[in-house]
Amino acid sequence: RFPRPRPINEAIISGYSLSALSGCLPAADKTAQQLLSKIFGTDYVRVTLPDLSLRLNDMSRLLHALDEQPRGCAPGEPLLRFLHECIDRVPEVMLADMNIHRQSLSLCGGGQSRVLGMLHTRLIDLVTLAKERVLTRNKLLAVQALGFDFDTSDTAALAERFEINDAEVTHILSILKTCFDPPSRFRLAGLQRQQHAIQPFADTLFEMLWCYLKQTERPEERLELLTAIGRCGRQLTDVKHTFRFLLSDIYHDPFDVGYSDRNAFLLVNALLLENRHHLNATRERTPEYLLQKTKEISQATQQYAAWRIDADQARVLTKQRTMNDRLMAVLDGRASGKRSDPDAAFLLALEREALIFLAVTGGQTGRIVLRDALARYGDPQAECYRLQPGTELLQRIMENMQVAVRGLGRIGEPKDVDALNTLERTAGRLKRVHADPAHARKVHELVQHVSPAIRAIQMRQDT
Repeated sequence: RFPRPRPINEAIISGYSLSALSGCLPAADKTAQQLLSKIFGTDYVRVTLPDLSLRLNDMSRLLHALDEQPRGCAPGEPLLRFLHECIDRVPEVMLADMNIHRQSLSLCGGGQSRVLGMLHTRLIDLVTLAKERVLTRNKLLAVQALGFDFDTSDTAALAERFEINDAEVTHILSILKTCFDPPSRFRLAGLQRQQHAIQPFADTLFEMLWCYLKQTERPEERLELLTAIGRCGRQLTDVKHTFRFLLSDIYHDPFDVGYSDRNAFLLVNALLLENRHHLNATRERTPEYLLQKTKEISQATQQYAAWRIDADQARVLTKQRTMNDRLMAVLDGRASGKRSDPDAAFLLALEREALIFLAVTGGQTGRIVLRDALARYGDPQAECYRLQPGTELLQRIMENMQVAVRGLGRIGEPKDVDALNTLERTAGRLKRVHADPAHARKVHELVQHVSPAIRAIQMRQDT
């Protein structure tokens, strides 16, 4: 039910050739070329602990060697994506047993232990992301294995997965027992009766209730679970930990899009705020005015999110492409047609939440996604318009483009001004995409945000 994350591209390891990767490196740098040969020649699925420690050191040395190259000569993202793929293929047991302390890494397993010295920051980032995905998946699997047996005496797995002690597990299971009617139906009233007992366990309850939400299909039960998750969210003691958990789940499999993704984006958007007293996990959408907020945003959470998104850029961009590919498949009739598949309205709502999140988060990855949305939807000849979606879907597309415009006003760069000016010039053609006056009004509303976005970008340039 919760499969191991697939590599970003199933064919990427076999698809890469050593010669192509070598072409990313300066020809004169023999050390870098030799390190790459060792890294490329390792089978990371069956790697042993001694070999893994050697390869991680080789990766670190390679990245440090590239840092010495003149600006503009570094290989950029292709090689980093390859290294990311290599680490993603390491056995989960090894990833789970990796311990990271600042820039140092220790490996344990099979009675062996190896301590690696200071590794390159980018490599530590890649290992951290892979490890987080494993830990999140293990939590989902632990709750799935628990099911609704809240009287179990076997609490060791839950204690290990959620990093709490046996006594805390027992307390949490007693709370959950009051929340589920036999055999498995969640009742919010049960949590309300236990309100006084939630606070010490809010972080773990949040994650466990999220795991149950992922397994629940009944809409009315999902609504009650989301309400309960929101109540726990107001009492979190470690927001960064919860944030990490949700983002690891969202980007667990970037080729998949599910109903819980929108709930997760709604939650991370709410958790970006310093004040969580009114966190509402059941709201239909994040208010667009979040894009205007600065003082209300938690700097610590925002900075972590910006690092997390840029470090995991390949998966983030793949997830966005998956959303768009699914949308186009629905619009042109290529979708499977199963009732369980998200429809176009849902996919556009999901994209809107993701765009708001990335706009508030900032960073290079956020800018890439916002620019892509503006390019896709700003062209009157775009495929999404040729497929003639109805008025309601067109309004949602305009709303998403409006988020992209306002998002670029928040985090855009001077080079984005030309695209914004082009959108303003082509507004008349966008209006003619559909004859409904409501569509023309939406385009007019969209254009009103272009000049303020340009001014915001120019003001940042001047300061």
